[in-house]
Amino acid sequence: MHVRIILILIQLAIQGYSFGQLYEEKDFKHFTNTDGLSGQHITGLTQDAYGNIWISTLRGLNRFDGSTFKQFLHTSGKNSIPDNAVFSMKLLPKNELAIATDDGAQIINTLTLKTKDLDIPSPDALRYWSNACKYVSVDRGGNYGVSTKTGFYIFSSSGSLKKRYDRYTEKDIGISWMMFGSTIFQLPDGNLMQKTSEGLLVHDRVKNIIADVANYYPAIKKITPQLNSQQLFLFVSAYDILLFNMEKNSFDMIDIRNGNIRSFPACFTLQNEIGWQSNPVLLGKNTWAVNCRNKGFFLLHIDTLTKTISCSPEKYFSDRACNILFSDNQNRLWVGTNSGLYMQNRPSQIIQTSSIETSDKDLFSISSLYVLKNKIFAGTDKHGVFIIDKKTDKIIKNIRFFSGTNLTGVVSLLLVHPDTLWVAAYPGLCWINTKNFTSGIVMAYNLLEKPFKPAVLFRDKKKNIWIAGNQLNKIIFYNEVRKQFEILNSTNNNLLKVNSINSFAEDNRGRIWVGGDAIARFDPELQKFDTLIEHLSTQKSRKKGYTVMNDSHGDIWTTVNEDGMARLTGKITHIRSDFFLFDQSLAVSPTLLQDKIFIGTFNGISCLNITDFKTVLFTKDDGLPDRKLTTTHFVYDSSENSIWFACENKIAKINLSSTPYSKPPVLRFSELQIINDTIIHYPSTSVSLKYDQNNINIAFNAVNFNDAENMRFAYRFKNRKDSTWIETGTQQNILLTNIAPGNYILEAKVYSFDNKWNPQTKELEIIVSPPFWRTTWFYTVIAILLVTFIYILHRYRINQIRQKNDLDRALAQTEMKALHSQMNPHFIFNCLNSIREMILNNDNRQASHYLSKFAQLIRTTLENSTRHFINLKNTIDYLKRYLEMEQIRKDNFTYSIEVSEELEPDEIFLPPMLIQPFIENAIWHGVAAQKQMQITISFFKKNDELICIVEDDGIGIETSVKKKENDINRSSLGIQNIRQRIQLLNEKYNFNSKVTIEDKSTLYSQKDTGTRVTIYLPVKNTYI
Repeated sequence: MHVRIILILIQLAIQGYSFGQLYEEKDFKHFTNTDGLSGQHITGLTQDAYGNIWISTLRGLNRFDGSTFKQFLHTSGKNSIPDNAVFSMKLLPKNELAIATDDGAQIINTLTLKTKDLDIPSPDALRYWSNACKYVSVDRGGNYGVSTKTGFYIFSSSGSLKKRYDRYTEKDIGISWMMFGSTIFQLPDGNLMQKTSEGLLVHDRVKNIIADVANYYPAIKKITPQLNSQQLFLFVSAYDILLFNMEKNSFDMIDIRNGNIRSFPACFTLQNEIGWQSNPVLLGKNTWAVNCRNKGFFLLHIDTLTKTISCSPEKYFSDRACNILFSDNQNRLWVGTNSGLYMQNRPSQIIQTSSIETSDKDLFSISSLYVLKNKIFAGTDKHGVFIIDKKTDKIIKNIRFFSGTNLTGVVSLLLVHPDTLWVAAYPGLCWINTKNFTSGIVMAYNLLEKPFKPAVLFRDKKKNIWIAGNQLNKIIFYNEVRKQFEILNSTNNNLLKVNSINSFAEDNRGRIWVGGDAIARFDPELQKFDTLIEHLSTQKSRKKGYTVMNDSHGDIWTTVNEDGMARLTGKITHIRSDFFLFDQSLAVSPTLLQDKIFIGTFNGISCLNITDFKTVLFTKDDGLPDRKLTTTHFVYDSSENSIWFACENKIAKINLSSTPYSKPPVLRFSELQIINDTIIHYPSTSVSLKYDQNNINIAFNAVNFNDAENMRFAYRFKNRKDSTWIETGTQQNILLTNIAPGNYILEAKVYSFDNKWNPQTKELEIIVSPPFWRTTWFYTVIAILLVTFIYILHRYRINQIRQKNDLDRALAQTEMKALHSQMNPHFIFNCLNSIREMILNNDNRQASHYLSKFAQLIRTTLENSTRHFINLKNTIDYLKRYLEMEQIRKDNFTYSIEVSEELEPDEIFLPPMLIQPFIENAIWHGVAAQKQMQITISFFKKNDELICIVEDDGIGIETSVKKKENDINRSSLGIQNIRQRIQLLNEKYNFNSKVTIEDKSTLYSQKDTGTRVTIYLPVKNTYI
C-alpha cells in the first residue's frame, strides 16, 4: 500500500511538470464588437465540421471563420434565434448546434442553417420562467433534453414535445424561487440526467418517464448528498464523475457503478475559485481547463486510466473574467470572457530560431554564417568566429584574429578546400581549419600598398578565389594554378568601372560577372574584362546598383535598384513584385540558392522561385525574429536542405525539404442570397434559379485562424469568353445583378498574399432559367403553331381563292344568264320587226329614232355585262331605254322612275342586269287583258340600304302563276338566277342583299292587284 501511494505521488510530481505551456494574454488575439462580434459577454464556444468557431453571447450568436463574424440575432424573420440572450451552447451529433436562450431553445444544423425550435408550451404568465433555458443535450435515441428554470422537458428528434416535468407551475409565481434546472449529462446507457436544485433526474428514453437517478444507478445513493449539493461536478469518462469538493478542498473521482471515491488534493482553494460560473472543458489529451468564479482559469491533468488527478497552481488570464474555454481542432485555445473573445496565436513557425549566448551575456551580432555538417561557423561583429554545435546551439570554440585589437569584425566566410575556411575580416583575410579549428592569417590588410579590407569572397569552378573589399574597382584574384595573388583594377582593365564591388557570379561559359554600380564581365580566355553594362535595356529608371548571382544552369541574374530582378543571359526576363522592396538598411545581400533568390525586404524575407516565378514572403508570423537581419548573405546547408541566416545573436533556418507552406484553408460558398427572396446556405455544386431571381449576392469563406489577414479572394466565370480573374481583395462576397438566363460556372479563389500556400478554388454552377417564352420547348411549340397556322392560312387562302374562283365562275354564269335574258332573241326579233314595220310604213324618222335607241340599248347591255357594278344613273338610263323599246312592242303599260333626292346617282353603285328581269316579267305576265298597266320603279335609301321597288297594278304574281304556268316557269328561271346571283354577291362582297316578291293583295287589301318586288342592296359608294 505504501508503495502504491509513493508511486502515485511520484506520478503526480512528474505530471506537475507537464503543464509546460504558458497562456499569456499577449499571445492571444482579442476580438470585440468592433471586430464584428455581436456581444462581448461570451457564454459558449464550439467548432463545427467545416472548422468555423461558433460563439454564443448574451447578445446573439456568431460564426467566425478567422476573418469575418456572421451574426445570428433574434428578428421577426424565418430561422431567427428565439432570443439574443444565449445562456449556453453545445455541439450535438449530426452537425447540430443546440442553444439555450432566455426564451426557448433551438437546434441549428451547422451545414444548412436549418432550425428546429424547442418551445415549451406554457401560460403567458409562466413563459418567462418555463422557457428560460439553461442547457440542451441529446440522448442516444435522438431525443432532445431541455433544462429550464421550471423543469425538465424532452422533445422528439422532430422537435415536438414528448415528455415534460414541471417542478413549478403558474401558482408558484411570486412565491417560489424558480431556479430548478441546471446541467444535463448523457449517461452511459444513453439516457439523459439533469442536475437540479433538488437532486438528479433521469429521463428513460425507452419508457419515456422521468425518475430519480438512484433508480438506475443505485451506487449514486452513497454520494447523493455531495452530488445534490451545489458543488461542481462533471463526467470525465463514461462512469467517472469529477467532484470539486469544497469542504475537503479536493478533487474527488467517483465511479457511479460502485460509488468508489478517490480524492486528490487541490492546489488552489476551491471555495474561493470555483462557483456556478465554472465550466470545466477538455483541452486535449488529459488536460482540462477550469474557469474561476471571478477571474482566470486553472489547468488540471486527469488521467482516466490511472484515475489520477493533478493540477497546476498557475493561474492564467488572472485579470479577465473567463466564462468559457475551448480547444479547437488545431489545439488552439479560445477564451470567452466578459470583455470579448481571445484566440491563441499559433504561428506556423516555418522559421526555426535559436539564440547564441556568450558566458558574459555580451551583446553582439552574427554577421556571416557557414554551415558544415554538424557545425555552424558564425562570424560576428566583435567576437571573431564562433564555432557552434548545430544540435545543441552551444559554442564549441571562439576564434579571434589579431589578438589585442578590436578589428575583429567578420564579413564573409568561404570554404576554399574541404578542410579550410577563409574568413574576410576587418584585419584582413584569415583561415580556419574546419577539423582541428586552428587558424591563421592569409593576408593582412596593412601588408598591401593601400590598406585593403576584404569583404566579398567568391570561388569559381577552376577554384580561383575572387576577393573584393573597400577599394573601388579593385579585385584581388587568387590564381589556383600559380598559387599567387594578382590584382585586377581599372588601370589594367579599362572596363572594370563598377565602383564598389558587392558580388561575383559565374555563367555557364566560365565568365565572371562583377556587380556594383554597374556590371562588368571578365572573359577568362581573353584574360580581361570585355563587357560593361551601366544600364539594363529592361530597366525603368536610371538608378545604379546591381547584385549579380548565378543559378544552377549558369544563367546570370541581377537585382535592379528598386526595379525587381532581371535575368541577363539565356531568356531575358525582368520580374517586378511588391515583395522585392529591398531594405537597403539591411546588411544581407540578395542570394541565389537552389534556384531560389532570398531577399531581405521591409516586410520580412522574400523567396523568389526562378523556375515558376512564384514569390513567398516570410514574416514574424512565420517565426522570423523580431530583430534586424545582420548576416551579409543567406547560406545553404546541403545536409538538411535548409537556408540559414542570423538576426543579431539569433540564428534562423528555413527547411526546404519539409514544405514551408502551412495547410491551405478550404474555400466554400457559404451563402447564396437571392435579393428580396430566399437565402441558400452552403449551396451545393449547382443552383437553379428562376429568370426573375437574377439578382444574387454570393458569400464565400475560408476558415483560417493562422493568417487570415494574409488571404485574398478573386472570382471569375470559367465558361465565359472573358474568364479573367476579378480581384475582391479581402471582401468575401460578390453581388451579381440582372444576370441573363444561362449556365454560369462561377469559380472563386482564395490565395495567400505572401504565397505561403497554394491557391484554393471552388466552383458553383448557377443555372438561371429563361422565362417560359424564351425556352426551347416554347420556341418549338410556337414554331409548330406557326407552321400549322401558316399551313392552315395557306389552305384557307387556297380555299378562299377556290371559293372566289367558284363564286366568280358562278357569278359570271349568272351574269351570263342575265345577259342572255336581256339579249333574248325573241326580244331582239320583236324590236327589229317593229322597227321594220316603221320603215315599211315610211315612218323613217321614228324608225331611225328607235333604231338608235335599240343600238344604244344593245351597246349598254354589252358594256354592263363586262362590269360587276355600275352606278345608279347608268342603271336608270338603261331601264328607260329598255322600257322605251318594250313600249314599241306593247303599248298597254306606262311607267315612271322615281329617285329619292337624298341619293346621288353618280356616286351609288349596284350590280347591273339585276332589276330589268322583274320589269320584263311585269310587262309580259302581269298585264290584265284589255287593261292598261302602270309600272313604278323607285329608288330610295333606308337604314344605310339602297332599296329598289318595282311595283305594278297588274293581275298579281299569284294570279299570273295560275294563269300561265308554263311561261312563269320560264320566267321563274330568270328570277331564280337573280336570287342566285344576289346570294353569290353576298358571299363574295359580304353584302346583305335580298329580294322579296309580294302580291299586293296580301299587302293592303284584296281589292288591290299587282305585284311588288323589293330589292335590298347596300349603299356602295365605290366601284369594284
